[in-house]
Amino acid sequence: LHLQLAVGSDDNVQKRLGRARVLNQRAAYLAPRQPEAHAGLAAVLERSGEFDKALDSVNRALATAPGCDYRGQRGTILYRLGRRAEARSELQAALLDCPEMLDALNALGAVEAEDGHYAQARELWERAVGLNEAYTPARVNLDNLLESGALGPRP
Repeated sequence: LHLQLAVGSDDNVQKRLGRARVLNQRAAYLAPRQPEAHAGLAAVLERSGEFDKALDSVNRALATAPGCDYRGQRGTILYRLGRRAEARSELQAALLDCPEMLDALNALGAVEAEDGHYAQARELWERAVGLNEAYTPARVNLDNLLESGALGPRP
């Protein structure tokens, strides 16, 4: 879903997001106890920049099926809302249960970097890249951090 939504012109992406939103809303209405529909809707809302609504949807997913995937998603949304302390806590909890969750590692790295904890951010992004070399978000963040000089001069 994420890759399909992200590919194409802005107009096509918006059409796909609109369609995905309708489908996930219907699924959530027809099967309110199925967390996947709520989490899917949260992903679409987040991608559309509707972070408060995305948080409501992921909270519904968590209420029916607590787990690291939805906690990681919730942590990422909290980060996007600028609620870094809550995001850090949620992402750390998700990583305790699922230490190889790439999106949570990347988001927690972003939280740490924004708070000036560059060494921790580097460690998290390196961990994500070590788990999957093709995971572009962490690789880009790590490269940007290293190029910024925030860690001091390169060896």
